[in-house]
Amino acid sequence: MKKLILLILFLPLLVCSPSKTSEQDKILEQNLEKTKSALEESKKVILANKKPNYTVQFGSSTPEMAVVRFLKKISESSSASQNPFLFSQQENELIMYPNTYGYGTSLDVTPLKEYNQLLQKLTDLGYSRIKESIGSNKIKSIQVTFGKERVYDKIYGFKPSNVTILLQNGSKLEIEQIKMVFKVGNQFKVGVIAP
Repeated sequence: MKKLILLILFLPLLVCSPSKTSEQDKILEQNLEKTKSALEESKKVILANKKPNYTVQFGSSTPEMAVVRFLKKISESSSASQNPFLFSQQENELIMYPNTYGYGTSLDVTPLKEYNQLLQKLTDLGYSRIKESIGSNKIKSIQVTFGKERVYDKIYGFKPSNVTILLQNGSKLEIEQIKMVFKVGNQFKVGVIAP
């Protein structure tokens, strides 16, 4: 009886067609080659934008001021792309990507088209969460502290360790969606937000 049960359990494994496995391996190999090709093309595009120095529009003189200006503008702008104190798509492609590529971010292992889509979704989600948290309330004060400065080729990253907003109505908010403020030249600007 035990032999019959074992035979029934292992029969599908013995009957599996090697041609199906071979077809699956071919499809997997083709997909792997497409991904490798897309990654190589992405690398060329990203590194073509490397320059000896960069500038940003709407930069601030300190990382704290960059966060304050970004947060105060949220109540006026309906989407992340309308907030001038957040890296634009063009600034991502021309400044952030060439400087952060090769530093162990997901940009290193994701084709550029997919990375742009992912970053945009994360940015939109992070932005909407901050906007929902603040709501129609007026901001009274903002306190920001940063962790250790990170060097990314020609730009520097400052990861907020704490962002606290005190609203006019007396309530306090902890904002965790601001992931990185970049120093570009001598200007600071919010570079990455996510949920």
